[in-house]
Amino acid sequence: MPISNIRIGIVGCGSVARLHANALKKIKQADIKAVVDINEERAKKFANRFKIKSYYTSLKDMLMQEKIEAVSILTPPQTHHKLAIEAMKAGKHVLVEKPLCITLKEVEDMIKVSEKNSVILFPIEQFLFTPAMQEVIKLISSEKAGKVINIYTYASISPLVAQLKGNILPKWMYTLPGGIYGEEISHSLYTTLKILGENIDKIHVSCVGKRDSNVLPFSELRILLEGKNKSARIIMTTRTKAGHTLLTMIINCEKYTIIVDPPLSLSLLRDYTLSRIKQATFFTKSFLSNIFNNIISAITSKIYEGCSWEAANRAFIKSIIENRDPPITKEEAREWVRITELIWKTLSLIR
Repeated sequence: MPISNIRIGIVGCGSVARLHANALKKIKQADIKAVVDINEERAKKFANRFKIKSYYTSLKDMLMQEKIEAVSILTPPQTHHKLAIEAMKAGKHVLVEKPLCITLKEVEDMIKVSEKNSVILFPIEQFLFTPAMQEVIKLISSEKAGKVINIYTYASISPLVAQLKGNILPKWMYTLPGGIYGEEISHSLYTTLKILGENIDKIHVSCVGKRDSNVLPFSELRILLEGKNKSARIIMTTRTKAGHTLLTMIINCEKYTIIVDPPLSLSLLRDYTLSRIKQATFFTKSFLSNIFNNIISAITSKIYEGCSWEAANRAFIKSIIENRDPPITKEEAREWVRITELIWKTLSLIR
């Protein structure tokens, strides 16, 4: 019989788990049955807060005692590989927070186990579900803008630097390859690679303001990705005064240049095939439409809708119910893990 209600176990009861729990509570096909955390008091408080019946201190115990179909792995990235494989070997579909894992070998292990046990491996890449990114993906796929030539992606990680200075940065980031950059780089990579749509043959990496720190090894990271016909530049910097993590992309195509800001659901279009006057009219119309939509979203408190964990969790639940591959493929996840590992190895942050 088709499954219409997905029973879920949450592993990890930190701050990101609260976001996932709030998201799952809004999805009528989702039912959180239990939570796991190595800190029993934290697991108990989390369960009480979200009115979840059971809590455990080990994934093994939850898998043995609970009837569930899926597990959300929301622990530090260094633990994702082991926990996801344990859940998938038990026949559970898994959603895994970013970064999915640390190394290429780990992601290949995870893919192999998911395929062997016929379960879904769903990496969190929530910016792909924003209205702006969905619009751009659809536009690129339609070939209306022409083929993609190159992409420029810019990200600020200043908010995490502020947490570091305030001594409130999660301790696991101190041992993560790339430190703060290792936590944030997946957003820049998965959005860029999704639009680029081409295998990467060469990677060039440099950094500015190198520091003697594992958690903040430099002030700015610069990446050049080269495919056969396309290329992408990614800049991740601490050298801004941004109060929020920023991610902006400029996508140059044969006919259009597209400016997209996923968190704000902003996508501006410029059609270079038009006359100068028509270009100005086309761009202005795109600008005004975006401003109007963002004002309405702000008034209705939906400015980040689609960038939320709710959108990603809905896609995960839908994939299970409909028994089909998730919108983020294993190959896509493998590629950004592969590139991330190469970046850290190039900078000698993985030995």
